[in-house]
Amino acid sequence: MSKGQKTRQRIIQEAAALFNTKGYAGSSVSDLLTATGLHKGGLYRHFESKEEIALQAFDYAWTLAWDTLQQAIDLNASPKLQLTQFFQAFCQHQEARVPGGCPLLNTAIEADDGNPALRQKAQEALQGWLSFLETLIRQGIESSELSATIAPQTTASCIIAMLEGAVMISCLSGSRAALEAASAFWLDWLDAQAAPA
Repeated sequence: MSKGQKTRQRIIQEAAALFNTKGYAGSSVSDLLTATGLHKGGLYRHFESKEEIALQAFDYAWTLAWDTLQQAIDLNASPKLQLTQFFQAFCQHQEARVPGGCPLLNTAIEADDGNPALRQKAQEALQGWLSFLETLIRQGIESSELSATIAPQTTASCIIAMLEGAVMISCLSGSRAALEAASAFWLDWLDAQAAPA
């Protein structure tokens, strides 16, 4: 990796932490310069605009968060076990991600009305997450690990809604209780929804 590539990557990493903590709108170019230790010319040598940095920073933050989850899942395991591992990992690995909480939740809230490009990034990340869960649920139904009465799309949406809501409550309260409760709820649900023998 060249010196320029290393500098560009460092900008993205520092911006990801900054935007995920203070928000895109709440972070000024001056904040970016302070976080990266660069002058304005150095920053714009690598990026055309603050928005371009924000888009790259979201990709970095979400990839880091998603990869952390994926590394905790045995992709060769049964669908039910993969779901179990997912629920456990979501609760256990919050601190391993970019500072400031879930980048998808933060970006979705901030970009909902104010930044179409960031909103599109968040929508794509959400769709990928939904697809992952829906696929596992369908595979669980097909293998008779899960009940055929489960609606994969609706259930995947509810899983994400509850987990992301728990992240928000945990961040506001400074306690992991909501996050742990949400994870425990879905683990119990998983056991209760097993297909009949």
